[in-house]
Amino acid sequence: MKNNIQTIQLLIQNKKFNAVIKILDNSREQDYEKNQYNYLKGFSYLNLNDYKNAIKYFNLAIEIDDKNPTFYFYRGLIFSKINEYQKTIDDFKKIIFLKPDSAEIYNNIAQIYYISGNNEESIEKYLKSIELKKSEKKSYIGLLWVLSKTKNFDYNKSKILSAHKDIKNIHIDYSTNKLIENNQIIKLLDEINIIIKKNLINFDINITQTY
Repeated sequence: MKNNIQTIQLLIQNKKFNAVIKILDNSREQDYEKNQYNYLKGFSYLNLNDYKNAIKYFNLAIEIDDKNPTFYFYRGLIFSKINEYQKTIDDFKKIIFLKPDSAEIYNNIAQIYYISGNNEESIEKYLKSIELKKSEKKSYIGLLWVLSKTKNFDYNKSKILSAHKDIKNIHIDYSTNKLIENNQIIKLLDEINIIIKKNLINFDINITQTY
């Protein structure tokens, strides 16, 4: 049994998932620790893009232990790959219930809400991710992207949204018939920096709304 697990771990590191499946098929579920067998099979099938079997084994894992966030994460990931976004959201919500302080899972569910066309929920979840972990740059980038695609929202909900609104409202004397002068660009960046410093503390990100 111990040798099997060591071999499987080595095979996974080398991305030899067919070999992992073969070892598991030739062994007994009871030879492994609780749910280890189902997890390893589900994870291997996921990496082989055999989503039907991957879901099957993560379903079995969840039937045995419905308090393990890892099982919901991978099953939700599979659902997202087959465009079953509501099922992904449902699984990620279960993770939030089990791990309410996880900034990462709020970032993940925000991405799914955006992909599925629910920008408002996406913005809410990105804001929650940032609230839980101020240094979560992925959430800042995701939030700015969704905001750039969203026309109407309650911008008073956070300083980030307020800053976004103020930046959007900056007037630029622009025409497609003439080049933008350097001093206009400098003035624009100065105004953006003032807004950011006013609303956001320790904001460190390498993109702006300038484009």
